[in-house]
Amino acid sequence: MTNPNSYLLRQYGITLAERDAIVAEQGGKCAACERVFDGTVRMEVDHDHNIARQKLFIERLPDWNYAAFLNKTDASCIAIGTTRKEARRNGQRELRRRSVRGVLCGGRYAGCNRKIGRIDKIPWLQAVTQYLQDPPARKVLSRIPK
Repeated sequence: MTNPNSYLLRQYGITLAERDAIVAEQGGKCAACERVFDGTVRMEVDHDHNIARQKLFIERLPDWNYAAFLNKTDASCIAIGTTRKEARRNGQRELRRRSVRGVLCGGRYAGCNRKIGRIDKIPWLQAVTQYLQDPPARKVLSRIPK
């Protein structure tokens, strides 16, 4: 079985202790549906793929180290390494860390993490919310006599 700490570091750039602190901040519950993580509910780290997959730019620094940047115009360095490869790896780990949103209940078919992963485009979600709150069929059917 995989070591949970090394899995979390590799996948999301966070430690097991940091994941547990996020769960504690959420009150020991799924951040979406508030199911209690009681040992029977699977915990999954939710993250934003758009952040995790951003392109990095690597530049050499005056001290012969390398730095990873999010874009060529922004001067804020997100990671440093002694080689290009190390700077890229450290930068990608930092992006994965920044992409973490919370801990959700999991499951192959029914968990919140699975569901949110399919709908995490905010403009689309806002449009769907508007549709659910005010479905057009109600207006039409209310005008038509039974």
